[in-house]
Amino acid sequence: MKRRKFVATLGAGFAGAILPPRPPLPKLTRERFVERWSWAMGQAVHVMVFAESQDQGLEACANVFAELRRLESILSLFDDASELCELNRRAGKRPLKASKELWQAVYRADHVRKFTEGAFNPAVEPLMRVWGFHRPRRTMPSPTELAAAREAVATATVRCYSHLSLPNSHTKLDLGGMAVGYAIDEATGVLIGYTTSLVFVWHTTRLVPSGVSNRYRGAAVDSLASGAMQFPKSFGEMLTITHTHLLSMTVVFALTGIGIALCARLSERRRRFLIAEPFCALLVSFSAMWLMRYVDGRFAWLLEASSAVLAITVYVQSFLILRGLSGVNETP
Repeated sequence: MKRRKFVATLGAGFAGAILPPRPPLPKLTRERFVERWSWAMGQAVHVMVFAESQDQGLEACANVFAELRRLESILSLFDDASELCELNRRAGKRPLKASKELWQAVYRADHVRKFTEGAFNPAVEPLMRVWGFHRPRRTMPSPTELAAAREAVATATVRCYSHLSLPNSHTKLDLGGMAVGYAIDEATGVLIGYTTSLVFVWHTTRLVPSGVSNRYRGAAVDSLASGAMQFPKSFGEMLTITHTHLLSMTVVFALTGIGIALCARLSERRRRFLIAEPFCALLVSFSAMWLMRYVDGRFAWLLEASSAVLAITVYVQSFLILRGLSGVNETP
């Protein structure tokens, strides 16, 4: 063996013994889409998740349904063993040391009752019952029954201290109709959730048109220094993204729109604009997303512009709703 070749072989051997082994390349995996249907809290529930494996997705869906049924066992009016039914049975008798979930739900519902001056009232159960919403009836309620139910709702009293209590024996709570009130009172939660989604978008696209385009049209592996691989979205995946995001965001903006409609400080013209703008921006955003995927990647600019306007509207709506809530005078 020649001297030069011997030295090169000997050097390669020493390098292999001294230098650490090369780390393995990251395994390229695609997230699995998992969806499950079930019945919880009196309605059909459709859960859709993205997970690294089928088993992880199924476990996530199971956890969602388990939590829904746990809350149903506390807040349901149709389960005699629920905490809410127990609270109703104690009306006019003794207080109930309630769970954190029931206490918060009743407290927020009563807060909304004060804020709306009784337009939304958790003590509406007598009227719901007399009209047959809880148990079907064959006849129309009589004027006497209606008068008694209205009197029960109007004179209902809820006390939220360390324990929950209903001092009047005729007071019965029904939290099923308080969804809109909860959405207004939970405006902070909507704000935090939307901010979290913006952070996720920044992490995956860096909020630049090229990153947004790569997210849907795909990118070469060599062009990515780190992070998740960007694969072209299939037609089915595009439909799934549109379906899940459009439905959920439409519900969110419908609820915040109701909150804006209740803001007395805004003029009628500004209220209409803030209610309508998110839906227009949603149509433009999803149209731009499809055009960017199948026509031209430069439509990412339109998607970014419409999404930016949508984000600004979310924060403006949240600020106005929170400002309106902060101006509510608490009554003992």
